[in-house]
Amino acid sequence: MAEGKQPVVKRLLTCLLFIAILFSVCSAQDVAEYTYRWSRPGGEGDGTVRFSLGGDWLEFQDEARWIRHNFADKKSLVRRDDAVEQFSLYSDLGFRVAELQNRLEIQKALDEAEVEDLDFKGQPIFLEHLFGLEASGAEDPQLETLESGARFSYEGTPLMEFEFTDRSVEEEEARELARFLRYYFGGHPDALAYLQQQRRVPKRIVMHSYNAGKTAAMELSLVSRETGEKTNFPSPTWGEDDSLSRLLKKTDSLSVGRVAERHNETEQEALTALEEEKYFLSLLRFLEAKLNTGKAFDATFAESREALMKDEDCQLLLSALSGAAPGGLKVKLTALDRLEEKAGEAGYVLKLLRGSLLLGAERPLEAQEILLDVLQRSPEISSAWKDLGDTYYGQFRANEAWQCWDMGRSLCPANPHFREVEQLEALLTVSYPEFF
Repeated sequence: MAEGKQPVVKRLLTCLLFIAILFSVCSAQDVAEYTYRWSRPGGEGDGTVRFSLGGDWLEFQDEARWIRHNFADKKSLVRRDDAVEQFSLYSDLGFRVAELQNRLEIQKALDEAEVEDLDFKGQPIFLEHLFGLEASGAEDPQLETLESGARFSYEGTPLMEFEFTDRSVEEEEARELARFLRYYFGGHPDALAYLQQQRRVPKRIVMHSYNAGKTAAMELSLVSRETGEKTNFPSPTWGEDDSLSRLLKKTDSLSVGRVAERHNETEQEALTALEEEKYFLSLLRFLEAKLNTGKAFDATFAESREALMKDEDCQLLLSALSGAAPGGLKVKLTALDRLEEKAGEAGYVLKLLRGSLLLGAERPLEAQEILLDVLQRSPEISSAWKDLGDTYYGQFRANEAWQCWDMGRSLCPANPHFREVEQLEALLTVSYPEFF
């Protein structure tokens, strides 16, 4: 009798196990969804912001934008109208760090010149509050505990204010909530740390911002906190609005095979020119091959170095590229001008070298124009994307900088020219874990 019932019991246990697994999977997909009504004092505007806290992703949407930050793959998707752009997650933080340092240096110069602040609010504490980052030498804000919240200020100037509900949240959700505010409108690190420690749903959040003499305030009022599931976000598309967007779209369409084929062709063209004793052309192709992958010159180049160095054009080019070349940038650029006619179809390599020299001389706008032109012709040159990204980062255009760096790394992931970018990303991750 007992033996006859055993299969039924097994089926029942199997069914219960399946339900438990299904429940576990569904629970794992549950995310905290918040809706707040935002407004500005004096009726300057109002609207709604909704955000979802998904652990390894964060999504928020208001009247102007719809953004998803993916912390696992370090990518951000931004939807405006019908276009969906993809950026590196590092670009947001990378801009803040660069601009924070820039503002600190400006304030230091004003202090040394004994120029009054003129309500610039350039003191380190206000910059910490603007960018959500800690700054060296900044004073601490004052904390005033209220009946159901707290207010942060500095010498009477308000920074942030919180009013809490009685609803508690888990530690991880509190951390993600502070992370959302950090991305959405900054906030002083001490105030955001306080919010995280309270582990309660904020009923009201007031943010006062001070940016280069401009003062603004925003108040968030809680509408709801619910539980939902991760939604599908539209796939990224490449824009057509400017030359960089069009170039990125064109390069992204290249197949891995085509890129590898072009790299191999360049190396073969260098060897063919060498055999034909076209030493200057051979040198240009060897340089292009190195810029394609970042790899050191192969043994063939080393064996042929003596013959190459006997060629006057090769001597002139290598001298111009030498860091110790006398006469400075003007002499180097003049040398490239003299060689332009002799470069023939490989003239774009000389243009690329000119762009690198201009970048090194802190003339990023001129370098940028040249690099864009070269990459339009030969988008497979990985190292050129590194230099192009540097021109944008020098202008505090971090989104474009990382788009270039990421494109260059996709063309040749092992290119050592991107090592400093990888070091910067590692430093950002370690120094500012609250953004990840």
